[in-house]
Amino acid sequence: MSRRLRSIGIFGVIALVAMFALLPIAGAAPRAADTITVDIPAIEFKPKEVTVKVGDTVKWTNNSGVEHTAQADDGSFDSGDLEAGKEFSFTFTKAGTFAYFCKYHGAAGGSGMSGTVTVGEAAAPAAPAAGTPTGTVDAADQPVVEGSINVADVNAGQDGFIVAHLDEGGKPGKVIGHTAVKKGDNKDVKIKLEQDVKAGDKLWPMLHIDAGAIGTYEFPGPDAPVIVNGNIVMKQISITEAGGAAAPKDAVEADDQALNNGSITVAEVYASVDGWIAVHLDEGGKPGKVIGTAPVKAGETKNVVVKLGEDVPAGGKVWPMLHIDAGTIGTYEFPGPDAPVIVNGNIIMKQIAIKAAGTPAGLPKTGGTDGPTGLLLGALALLLAGALLTLRMRRHA
Repeated sequence: MSRRLRSIGIFGVIALVAMFALLPIAGAAPRAADTITVDIPAIEFKPKEVTVKVGDTVKWTNNSGVEHTAQADDGSFDSGDLEAGKEFSFTFTKAGTFAYFCKYHGAAGGSGMSGTVTVGEAAAPAAPAAGTPTGTVDAADQPVVEGSINVADVNAGQDGFIVAHLDEGGKPGKVIGHTAVKKGDNKDVKIKLEQDVKAGDKLWPMLHIDAGAIGTYEFPGPDAPVIVNGNIVMKQISITEAGGAAAPKDAVEADDQALNNGSITVAEVYASVDGWIAVHLDEGGKPGKVIGTAPVKAGETKNVVVKLGEDVPAGGKVWPMLHIDAGTIGTYEFPGPDAPVIVNGNIIMKQIAIKAAGTPAGLPKTGGTDGPTGLLLGALALLLAGALLTLRMRRHA
């Protein structure tokens, strides 16, 4: 590996070595993703129920003589109208059970022409076990500058690569660029693109491991994508016009936390219209019953406190989710008109875990975005202050 690659992020690694000393190294490369076909021979989905793994793609093919749709009960995917002979594919990046139906011949809830896709779940331990991959990727919509894109932050559980995949039908496709990253926190990582992309195109910066010939990117091959808690570590971004600012988009950001007076705090919400943050209980790896709501205004809102209607034990999970306020304004109505906000086929939500009271907020966590950098720096400052105070006391003794 060249000196330039070896020097990437070296100062960040030194500063954070204590923080990442206990983080596990990613294990063996995951299996290759599969594509499973669901046939539509008449007024039915065949097979009606399919089971896949995270990262697999389901393809619906309309072989009948009439028009159909395949749309998820929770809005996570929607084929639109499928004329005879047309196909629709969707890649599942989250574990759970996804019910769907044809709007012309069925309805949500398993009525009429309907089916389910069960995506294999991985049990999430309270703390990362040895061999469990970790990592996060954060990037914003942006123009291509000098043939490159910028990934604002890459946190890797081991040395690897940040890889730019073209968007193909709403899922990651062809690789058009990659850059090596070091274990730990990597800021402002540039990826040189191997082909032109235009404004309006979408890319998927994705974290891969370096498991084969070290320092050489090999995919398809041993340098597989990193999967944390059943989710591929990646972020979809849009390419904007040069010099044009990316339009803010609906988003929810929250961290694992302990309950505070029966409430959780959602660190940041961006809403395109007035709405609600609704906290859903986790039920089998997906959002379920609503146990708390708080109104949010259009625009950016920080530190939204949501009072929960029931206790959630340490280790339990909840889903802060953005809903619109579309019925009686100022009254939360769901099920009803105050539906979840969906952007690019994805519900705007974040799964978080409830910690035990007194657990430091900055401890490293699988798939998290925060580290104990502040705690580490604070501890160093206290040690330095103590040493200076001791030295002064000895001089005046």
